[in-house]
Amino acid sequence: MTLFALGVGVVVWRAARRGSPRATLIWQGLLGYLAYTYTGAAFAYGFNVLFLVYVALFSTTIAALIAGLSGIDAPALHAAFDARTPRRGVAAFLLVMALVLCLLWFGQIVPFFTEGRLPPMIEKAGTPTVFVFVLDLGVIVPLAVLSAWWLLGDRPWGYVLAGFVLVKSATMGLALLSMTAFALRAGQEADLALSLAWIALAAAGTTMSFWFFGHCRTDAPASPE
Repeated sequence: MTLFALGVGVVVWRAARRGSPRATLIWQGLLGYLAYTYTGAAFAYGFNVLFLVYVALFSTTIAALIAGLSGIDAPALHAAFDARTPRRGVAAFLLVMALVLCLLWFGQIVPFFTEGRLPPMIEKAGTPTVFVFVLDLGVIVPLAVLSAWWLLGDRPWGYVLAGFVLVKSATMGLALLSMTAFALRAGQEADLALSLAWIALAAAGTTMSFWFFGHCRTDAPASPE
């Protein structure tokens, strides 16, 4: 999935440098996927021969994401979307996604406070904590809610954040399906509820991304650079 994201990233990065608003947003979303993935890899994966690769990817994707977002002209991106952009539909998806993530992870976290039982993901991984809890509840959920709120208010940064979260959700959903397939191939058990959630995330995220970006022009300048 990372190789796929990088391949698509090269294409949209070139288009973004030519000023395409659509490519600019997709590029940022792909960087978000890479930053999310390799933040987890650098901090949480078992130490192995690829550790320095994880650190390098973590550092470069975070730096590229910050540089890209700091150079975005949000009003210009806003102007690139037409009047039929499905703001309500996208906002509803983002809020539902945030709610589902909260239900999934709080469903594992809350029993620890009420019954003293560790979350199943921690028990299976044998780690002190799960980085997914931190990144999803601390970053993705707030971003999804904020982007939905701003998008409903027709604010320029709402379009930027919505595009970012949509691409991130689609790529992460596909990556999680890939992880599940490789886990099954290795003889590990798969959680049916989580597998269904990943299928829904990948399908819905991809569909909503095409719907949202289908209303964004490709020829309007997105930034002065």
